[in-house]
Amino acid sequence: MPKWKVYISSTFIDLREYRQTLKNLIENQLKDKFELHPKIMERMYDTGDFQLFTEDCEKAVKESDIYVLIFGKRVGSYPPDEKRTYTEIEFDAAIRHNKKIFCLPLVEFDKNEVDNIEEYNRIKEKFRGKFSHPFKNETELENALFKCLFPFSFLNPINKKNPYKGLKSFGVNDGTYFFGRKKEINQCVKILRAKSGNIFLSIIGDSGIGKSSFVKAGIIYNLKQQDEFKKYNYVVITPGKKPFFNLRYSLLDAGIISSNDITSDEIINKLHNLIICIDQFEEIITQCNDKDKASLREREQLLELLTGISKMSKSHSSIIVLINFRSDFATALANFEFVSGNHQIKFLLNSLDYKLHPENWENSLKEIIAEPARVNGVKFHEELILSLLNDTKEIDGTLPILQFTLQMLWNDETIEDGIISTQEFVKISGNRGITGIIQEHAENVYRNVTRNGKNKKKELILKSLLVNLIEVTSNKKDVKRTVDKSSVFDSLNNHYDQSEVKQVFEYLVGEEGRLVSIWKSSASLNEDDEFEDDFSIEIVHEALIRRWERLKVWIDERRNALKYRDRLLNHIEGYENGDEKLLSLKKTRRANKWRSSNPDLSNEDINEFISKSQNSFMSKAKWSLSMIILFGSFLFAYFIWFQPYNKKKSFFKQLVNADYFFSLELPKDEEILQNFLDSLQNLTVDFNNYDYILDNLEFFKGLKRLEINEAPIKDLEFLKNLKNPHRLKFLRIYECSGLKKMKGVEVLDSIQFFELEGYDDETFIDVENLNSLKSLTTLILDFVEIEDLDFLSGLSGLKTLIISSCNFKNEQLSLKPLGNIELQNLDIDIYDSNWNIQTLEDMTYMDSLSLDFSYSEIKENFVNKFLEQTPNLKYLKISGDFSGKGLLKGNLNEKLKELDINSNEIFEFEILEDLKNLEVLGLSELIINEKPTLTEIKNLEKLDLRNIDGLNSLNEIGVMPKLKSISITNQNNLRNLDILNTTDGLEELSITYCDSLVDINFKGMLSDLKVFRLNGNRRLHELGNISNAGSLESLEFELNSEISDFNFLNDLRQLKSLKINLRNLISYNPIPNIHKLRSLDSLELRNSKYPISFNELEGLNSLEYLNIYRNTSLIDLHGLEKLESLNNLTLRNCPNLSNYQNLENLDQVKEINIFGISNKDSNFLYKKLPQGKIFIRFKESEGLSLSSIDSILEVNPNIKF
Repeated sequence: MPKWKVYISSTFIDLREYRQTLKNLIENQLKDKFELHPKIMERMYDTGDFQLFTEDCEKAVKESDIYVLIFGKRVGSYPPDEKRTYTEIEFDAAIRHNKKIFCLPLVEFDKNEVDNIEEYNRIKEKFRGKFSHPFKNETELENALFKCLFPFSFLNPINKKNPYKGLKSFGVNDGTYFFGRKKEINQCVKILRAKSGNIFLSIIGDSGIGKSSFVKAGIIYNLKQQDEFKKYNYVVITPGKKPFFNLRYSLLDAGIISSNDITSDEIINKLHNLIICIDQFEEIITQCNDKDKASLREREQLLELLTGISKMSKSHSSIIVLINFRSDFATALANFEFVSGNHQIKFLLNSLDYKLHPENWENSLKEIIAEPARVNGVKFHEELILSLLNDTKEIDGTLPILQFTLQMLWNDETIEDGIISTQEFVKISGNRGITGIIQEHAENVYRNVTRNGKNKKKELILKSLLVNLIEVTSNKKDVKRTVDKSSVFDSLNNHYDQSEVKQVFEYLVGEEGRLVSIWKSSASLNEDDEFEDDFSIEIVHEALIRRWERLKVWIDERRNALKYRDRLLNHIEGYENGDEKLLSLKKTRRANKWRSSNPDLSNEDINEFISKSQNSFMSKAKWSLSMIILFGSFLFAYFIWFQPYNKKKSFFKQLVNADYFFSLELPKDEEILQNFLDSLQNLTVDFNNYDYILDNLEFFKGLKRLEINEAPIKDLEFLKNLKNPHRLKFLRIYECSGLKKMKGVEVLDSIQFFELEGYDDETFIDVENLNSLKSLTTLILDFVEIEDLDFLSGLSGLKTLIISSCNFKNEQLSLKPLGNIELQNLDIDIYDSNWNIQTLEDMTYMDSLSLDFSYSEIKENFVNKFLEQTPNLKYLKISGDFSGKGLLKGNLNEKLKELDINSNEIFEFEILEDLKNLEVLGLSELIINEKPTLTEIKNLEKLDLRNIDGLNSLNEIGVMPKLKSISITNQNNLRNLDILNTTDGLEELSITYCDSLVDINFKGMLSDLKVFRLNGNRRLHELGNISNAGSLESLEFELNSEISDFNFLNDLRQLKSLKINLRNLISYNPIPNIHKLRSLDSLELRNSKYPISFNELEGLNSLEYLNIYRNTSLIDLHGLEKLESLNNLTLRNCPNLSNYQNLENLDQVKEINIFGISNKDSNFLYKKLPQGKIFIRFKESEGLSLSSIDSILEVNPNIKF
């Protein structure tokens, strides 16, 4: 059990003997319950030298439980540039961190001995009200301390360190928190102690059974407690793609071998008294494969080393090799001599399989839940333990999900009283239990696998994998199902790249995914001590089916796809019986689209039938060609005189009958229709209409913007059909799977913006023709494979270039073309590592640079080279596994105004120290392990912090004198914003998705705050003293689900802008007295029943902008005319609003936007309305005829539909 940590604060020279008295008391009589933490003042004087350690003092106070101040007869020492003494600094830290404080004053001494009476009285006044238990001598001081500490002797202190590991495994140093496996650990330790020489133990078990933690925090930790193993070194590695390198590096880092030890024999000769742990040993198969010859060589070297150890003589000093791997890899790994040899001892870990050992499972899980908390002085309510057991019983791969839940449950608020209750769990999980936590995790898995939805191939694989593990039924009573791993792989490998299927699957069952569990169908070894390759897989919990919205959509799509397949198979059967014909052109297109979205549902019969339908069109085309040759002279005359007219007539007929303009009923009158097409400036073409739109582009004379989505085009020759190609300024091509060439783009002599997003990054596209686009200023290439960047040399006007997730055929990609154009903005997502950085030349014109190497092995040397060639940068963004450690400080130049770093590594903040002129700083996804002070950046005005691991308080960052704006997002450990109350001049504050933030207290220091945004902080329930924010002009409040009382608005009469979104609120009271906010000029209310009538807003005479979104109470617009200053009105999807008759009275309004109108409510459009801009959008299923729109426009020409 933890002890109470006591911090003693005092001056030193005059109170040395008194301090020693208290130290002796704590270290002897009180040692069972209390410990001294630490001896700060003694450290200061132990050499007789003065040392600066202000931060050490504050840290030690923060880490203690009880603060004891002895106040004597001296003022004490001041740190340099400080107006407070060390004692005051420690006292202030104790106040700030809410410590138990006891002040013990010495009351009898010669006042003439006081070194500075004025300062002494000032400090004494500061402590007034805190003094208790005065003393005259050492005996009275001892008694005083006894009285102070006596109540604590009956209580247990709380260690706030989170003892749970989430989805990560326990490490060797986490052994004190590892419970539930005592029997198995003892068995393994007994085996290892009984053997002599080198010992090899394999731990084998299903996914999610806790193998990694068992080996590290169980076996190794307990071995190190035995006398004979205390002097053993240990190394722990996961193989990855470089297993031999990783082991050699770990041995080198531990000082076991030298840099000269390269071969297996050289390394083996240095090994003795050593434990080698290779975690997730199956990675020598999953990470080392035929596509990467270097990784195969790494695997061979590792196995050569391990086999060499196994053949060493027993007289050699003992080496223990522990490996663990999933049971479904046992057969594949048995092909390696090291794994299958007689030297291996196999231990099957299955005691926590509920299906096999329900009684042991329950006892062990009770320990796993409760014991780590008990070690830190916290108890679980028995009711909560039983509830967690009941929830967990249904989950396959239990331990990671349980640890993930427990990790989220542990925070300062839940452990404050030493007991974690069911109510606290309900509050944190949103009353959704473990299932709700799984859902949130599932969405993160999707984002990681698909790179935020960019990798469409892997999204399809993920979707197919998961829906294959679900029994999709017509009555929507879907359930999870158990399937053979081999059958799923056989199905998917027929349609997707085998290595990518494997990658997605391994992520789903791996440590970071845990959405799919896998186990051996018979969970035991056979008589020959071998495993059969017979494994089953299923999703971890049916809650995913019921609650994960994305999966529900996929399941519904699967249900529809299955229905379509049944219809298609029936059609094929009818065709074979002579009752049906081949598919029509339109139906063939639909069948192809269905097949591309659901490749694993198709079969040979379907593929053959679709091909036969397509071939029938080809035959008809060939027959037509023969007829043209046969009747050439007749057809020549026909095409010269009649074909253009027939083409136009045919095209117009297709348009009228198509659903492209879904909200318009197009007229059959050709002249009206032609005028309509001539006026169009923006056109979007997709899979459903590309065949007749692209061939008839000459009928769209005014096009300025063209988008083509998911159309199976091969090139861009259709652009030659444009009547006025010089008018086109914008072209976007998205996921056109058959696209191979850019031929045809050369006609666009005035194009300024071109974006090409591929279907996947492995389909090669020849982009050479792009070099003809001399007027191009912005080019975006996303998710395509191209040859190289040489085509850029011809784009002399290019200013902005974005390259995202692209593959390049050229093995040594030259970057020279980047220096041949006067680029100003460059954004590169480096998807591969074969870029020849040495070819990069001077880019002095560049003032904005974004480098993303999240999916590449490129590191700081690449960044350094770019920064050397871009000396005039004003904006820089770096994303990827980037610590900054190897970054040359001088390359971050003094001209830099804005810096954004997104990383997944421990970040070195010292690289920022020289950026004296930096004004904007964004930090995201960083890992910090020390105080990340930013106080050296004197000119910083805006700070954006996003999802930084290890940042628990803004106090760790420090105060920046010119800071005007702070944005904090996804900081789940952030519990208070106290430091902001010492930040003068802060004008803008945004707090988004900070789940541990419970209250925000405005203590009067944020007097300059003008803009305040609160979004998605689901545990925030109080805004204390917000009236002190006297300069606040703008407030945004969205999705803060626990604030239900808006009376605080009464204190914000100076507000000019207010935005409130009440979606997800459990309950809320009506928003009171908005009409009293007389200064409001902008008001946005979403998902609210307020106002019931616009009469409630009477008095808002300054209101200029009003947006009402999804209000279920509004039925008419009466009262709007009283808002005299209103000039912009938006009404969006108010389902009960049907009476718009008051619009004609809003003469002062310059713009009106109304969304979600139905036909029956549209009569008001025929009346004379205000002359400002009016935008109308009908419900998707409804619309007006073009003739009706013409009638409306005669009365109100300012309306846009």
